[in-house]
Amino acid sequence: MNILLNGEPITIDGITPEVTLADLVELISAELKDSGAAVMEVIADDTRLSADQTDVLASHKIVEYQTVEILTATARDLLEMALEEGPDVFDFIDERALNVASDLRIGKIKEAMERQLETLDGLEWLSSILKNLAVGLAPEMSERSIESSRAQLMDQLATQMTALQKAHENNDWVGLADILEYEIPPITAQARELFDELRSLMPGNTE
Repeated sequence: MNILLNGEPITIDGITPEVTLADLVELISAELKDSGAAVMEVIADDTRLSADQTDVLASHKIVEYQTVEILTATARDLLEMALEEGPDVFDFIDERALNVASDLRIGKIKEAMERQLETLDGLEWLSSILKNLAVGLAPEMSERSIESSRAQLMDQLATQMTALQKAHENNDWVGLADILEYEIPPITAQARELFDELRSLMPGNTE
């Protein structure tokens, strides 16, 4: 049985037939504690499992597989991936926001609320990325104009997310629709510009 870390063979002491995939993740995580990296995924033969699937990982012993590979990523790696995913996420947020606003304006409240959860997921994703940029991409964020844009965007996003919550709590469907249709698109537009600028500053960028 082979154990790989990001494609490279490794040897781990204390491996017994009773060790589960979850145990292996825990062992690797302990080794990575001071490196800034974290376990993201486990590939057991042809099965790919997220490191968050702890129950599944705990139910399988590593001896069940020929090869187990552990994939890790640093905070910077994750943020760089987020910058690449950003345009698709912003398209999704814009589409869902307009769909929800349209449903609300014609009284399709139930349908709107189901889609609204997806809109909020996208906005919370953006909020999380913005909060972590200052640390994960410190060299790029040292540009004063970029940090100013990030801080301003965070404030605007927080304001509109609070407004969305209040409108929902008050069953103010017209107000909720207005926020989604008129306030959210400018935020995603600013986020696109920020992400584009950050990508242009990445080492090795050829654009």
